Amino acid sequence: MDREATLTGVVRRRVEPGSEPAFEAAMQGFIRFALAYPGNRGINVLRPDPGGSPTYTVIDRFADLASRKAFKATPEYREWMGRLG
Repeated sequence: MDREATLTGVVRRRVEPGSEPAFEAAMQGFIRFALAYPGNRGINVLRPDPGGSPTYTVIDRFADLASRKAFKATPEYREWMGRLG
């Protein structure tokens, strides 16, 4: 079977209680940015369980390690990381 190779990155973000709406709004912008980047193969965001830890899990897939490194090296990525806290 021929499968497309990918690299998966997993990031967890702890969000202060009450800040979830602002975080989710910023995350929507980040998702649009990430999906437009060459080599991005998809992104998923897992929300925290109600009453549990306020931690979001972001799963981002890239074509390869070089694509992910190039993405993370952009000034726009650093700007988004600042917005997302």
